[in-house]
Amino acid sequence: MNNLRQKDFKLGAFHGKLVPENKFSEAKMRNDIFMIGKIGLVVSHNETIEIKIIAKEMPLEVGNKRGRCIDLFGIDKDWRPYIVELKLDSNSEVLSKVVNQVTNYKNIFNLIKTHIASEMTSSLFYKHFNFSGEAQRIVLSHSAYYNDIPLNNDPKVYKNEKDLYICSFYRMAVIKNAEEINLLNKKNNIGIVLLSILNK
Repeated sequence: MNNLRQKDFKLGAFHGKLVPENKFSEAKMRNDIFMIGKIGLVVSHNETIEIKIIAKEMPLEVGNKRGRCIDLFGIDKDWRPYIVELKLDSNSEVLSKVVNQVTNYKNIFNLIKTHIASEMTSSLFYKHFNFSGEAQRIVLSHSAYYNDIPLNNDPKVYKNEKDLYICSFYRMAVIKNAEEINLLNKKNNIGIVLLSILNK
């Protein structure tokens, strides 16, 4: 894996089209969440893990025009890293395949995290930054995605994987208006997108 990236992870930067041509797409969902800036894992009524989104489409490789990228990347208050994989269409990718994908991204992240930490210090001015703890994996989709997948891909299959969160949008069954995802319009006055955890 000598094509792994060592710099220019697009931290804090908006790159690509602001409004994708397909307004009901993973790209639109990703852009909306990035611009809102924060997600929250609702663990219980009394506990929410808040995660600041640091990058979108964070590239992991060099030399490929469209190499492997992390959809959304963030950190919590303790600087624990979170790798977020977004999905909309259950017809093309079942949950087991998506979990394998986000696990692969985590393995690559572990190989290059010192370079990412260095860029956190130099580009985002996090003084003496260093990641803490194990990287956490998040699979995020709207609730209909999980209704459509086969029973053998039920989120509860992954209940014993402590670093994996299978999530949908908290108290938000509908994330679109007509054929356009409108998370930004729904959440821009709140500043956080809350997530339900389906596998815990």
